[in-house]
Amino acid sequence: MKKCPNCNIKVNTDRITCPLCYTVLENIEEKAIVQFYPKKQESSKRTIIEKIFILITILGIIGSLIGNLITYKHGLKLYWVFVVIGGLIYSWVLTKYCVLGKGLLTNRLVIQAILSVILLVLIEQFALNKHGYWWSTNYVIPLLWSIVLLTILTLTFIWKNIFIDSIIGLLVMSLLGFIPIILFLTTSVITLFWPSITCCCISILVICTMLVFHFNECKLELQKRFHI
Repeated sequence: MKKCPNCNIKVNTDRITCPLCYTVLENIEEKAIVQFYPKKQESSKRTIIEKIFILITILGIIGSLIGNLITYKHGLKLYWVFVVIGGLIYSWVLTKYCVLGKGLLTNRLVIQAILSVILLVLIEQFALNKHGYWWSTNYVIPLLWSIVLLTILTLTFIWKNIFIDSIIGLLVMSLLGFIPIILFLTTSVITLFWPSITCCCISILVICTMLVFHFNECKLELQKRFHI
């Protein structure tokens, strides 16, 4: 293959000059074109294991539903099948996105905390005879939320490079930390004061710490996220 420097065209010929303008042709080297075809992706062991667990999950839900209907008719007036379904979904999301996931650690902690709250509410609502007392909303959820908040805040001081990505998550979780004390003051869902006020105080502590130690970072991140 040759190329005409004047016409800027490629000519497949033995001629010395260009057939159009008669300028001396330049020899160019052709690069061999190799066609790569995608290899057929073989089923990995992980894919097979996932399919097995999907099958077990489906069979578990169907079996639990049938078992719940039978036990409900025989006097156990509880919808415990919702707890089983919630537990299976919790296990799937926890394993896939929190344990095996590659996302930011703080985001995975937030997801885990939210899933734990949902599962606890399902257990208390559908699988226990409460007699008007909510142990999860009074004790476990406020204290669990407080622990997660403190953990994330501590991680942002240990690894400062992850703080920017955690600002919005920390802010949202801190605001949600006021919900227990609001429910205590306005409803009868929460009747215990000290766990709720503990969660509220830790939320205030996190917000104040963010503003005192990372005010500029918080300001810049909020401006970018909300186009202020």
